[in-house]
Amino acid sequence: APETVLATHLSQMLYKHAADLIGLDDVQELLDNLSKVVPQLVQSVVPKLMPLHNLTAVLRQILRERIPISDLRRILELLSEMASKNMGVSETAEALRPHLVGLLIQQTTPLNAPLPVIILDSNFEHLLINSAKQSEGEQLLLDSSLAERMVKSLVRINEEQTEAGKKPFLVVSPKIRSKLSAFLRQHLADFPVLSFTELPDGRKVEVVASVSGEAESPSDQ
Repeated sequence: APETVLATHLSQMLYKHAADLIGLDDVQELLDNLSKVVPQLVQSVVPKLMPLHNLTAVLRQILRERIPISDLRRILELLSEMASKNMGVSETAEALRPHLVGLLIQQTTPLNAPLPVIILDSNFEHLLINSAKQSEGEQLLLDSSLAERMVKSLVRINEEQTEAGKKPFLVVSPKIRSKLSAFLRQHLADFPVLSFTELPDGRKVEVVASVSGEAESPSDQ
């Protein structure tokens, strides 16, 4: 069945470097397979509402943060609803994320288990929000010692949680989500950053740690 072909093709693509590997030909192949199931949907979105190269750029951005694009039908449906908003690639990817992030969470946390989250201390988060306002583009400009402390804290917490069999998510303000995630990807492999607005409804959440950006004292260990 076309759905099986699509699922198999996607599972082969969805590994660590999917964002770098997925190209125009791959996306066209996915669309061709999906066309066998919902031809009108595919034709109405690509290229009428979004050219293939833009869709590929959006999917790359989503994959870069390990979010599966396996529900391509849902993605196209959402894109058709969002068409009138005239958004760029980054804005479009951010707008799609809340609808797709559940797929990432399902991969790491059983449905009956609370979602382990790390939050930022409110003062620290405000500092990062101010930094993000002053930072051009996707970059987050941070004091190097502050950045190092934050990364060290997150590495330690992540290791502790992994040992306990949990995969924690960092949950932050939507104002800094994408910039902070891009910053952390340079230092930490596979560390998911969600905004508060992306947490699935009805899902229990367990705050496992708070990060302040201050030097850790021995009592914190």
